Amino acid sequence: MISSSSCSACASQPAVRAMHGRRSCVLLYGWLGSTPRQLRAYEQLLAQPGRAVVPCTLPASSFFRGRRAFEDCARSLARSALAATAGVDDVGLFGLSGNGSTAVGLMLRELRAGGRDSAELLGRIRGVVYDSGPVRVAPPVLATGFVSMAAAK
Repeated sequence: MISSSSCSACASQPAVRAMHGRRSCVLLYGWLGSTPRQLRAYEQLLAQPGRAVVPCTLPASSFFRGRRAFEDCARSLARSALAATAGVDDVGLFGLSGNGSTAVGLMLRELRAGGRDSAELLGRIRGVVYDSGPVRVAPPVLATGFVSMAAAK
């Protein structure tokens, strides 16, 4: 995964280059503390011929550095999504747990405020999935995940 000064982003450069020519792409946003090894299981589940799956993470530290760091992460996620989906016809977003849905919501909010390339990517998004996992989650936390993803799209 690419790391910028404040936020992890989507994929690695070789993976992004390898995706050109694919028909569809799923951006997979992991839960708080998820590792590439853990996200590989989801990649394998979602992978199909002609579809690339790109894991993305939002580091826990971004939650504790204040609003500016959070906004920097949103910009980083949006730039990474634009790079990862260049040349792809259909894009899906898959948020795992509260952190994944927050990352998706931040990225979509940033794309809505962006320029022509951002609007074009928003038009290629065909679906958004929120997977809370088999854990005990308080209803308000679960609702926050759904609302953050739905409101952003």
